Amino acid sequence: MKSIFYFLNKQKKGCLDTVDLLKMWCNKNGVEVYPIEKLKNFKGDLKDSFVISLGGDGTMLSAAKTAITHSLPIMGVNLGSLGFLSNIRENELELRLDMVKKGKFYLQMCNLLYTKVKGKELVGLNDIVMKSFDIHRMIKIKLFLDDKEISTISADGVIISTPLGSTAYSLAAGGPIVYPDIDAFLITPICPHLLVQRPILVKSSSKITLVPISKNAIISADSQKVLKVSENEKVVLSNYSKKIKIIKFKDFDLFDILKEKFHLGKDPRI
Repeated sequence: MKSIFYFLNKQKKGCLDTVDLLKMWCNKNGVEVYPIEKLKNFKGDLKDSFVISLGGDGTMLSAAKTAITHSLPIMGVNLGSLGFLSNIRENELELRLDMVKKGKFYLQMCNLLYTKVKGKELVGLNDIVMKSFDIHRMIKIKLFLDDKEISTISADGVIISTPLGSTAYSLAAGGPIVYPDIDAFLITPICPHLLVQRPILVKSSSKITLVPISKNAIISADSQKVLKVSENEKVVLSNYSKKIKIIKFKDFDLFDILKEKFHLGKDPRI
């Protein structure tokens, strides 16, 4: 381990204490530590380096964009309640850093979604969503899969989700939980007008095309970047050329998080 680049959510209580703890561990173990902004003009060797996100899932979504650009793994430390992406607790920081140093981890390689609208690129770690900019209006969207028209969705919008993002907006809209290693994307209508319009799981090599036939369409990636979409404008989504590399540990996985956050497998009557 050579270098760690940290991305900090300064709004989190005690965040500066966590940075001090990180710096102390790095000094003790001969590891260089920098704020993530240093990556932009970093001239050193990035081999055996990684990004650490200190905050919540939103913080990790922001940090992930930089990690992907530099092909660096990322580890998420949650400074609040347990998250799906940033699932390492603050009090575990030193333990997990020790495990990374000893090689007691694995990299979870996850697909990303990509599209370009009016020359501007969108990359989604969790999802890319098309919906109406007017929350009180429904939107109609034609859905094509590999150039074949599948349906016209009349709904509040449609979520195209990665497996990693299946526990985010898609889950709230009635989509299934998809294990992150599954090589697929998920299409989930948001409050569809027709009950028969249900979520669809498609292979990640698929070309998904969305065409709004309403004038009120917007599209966003991970709820962070929003662009307007013209009526009848084709928006093509595909598998991004790069994958996100997430540092994971064998003693804690997705199902542990689901059990803790959603009481998965527990009977509330008992």
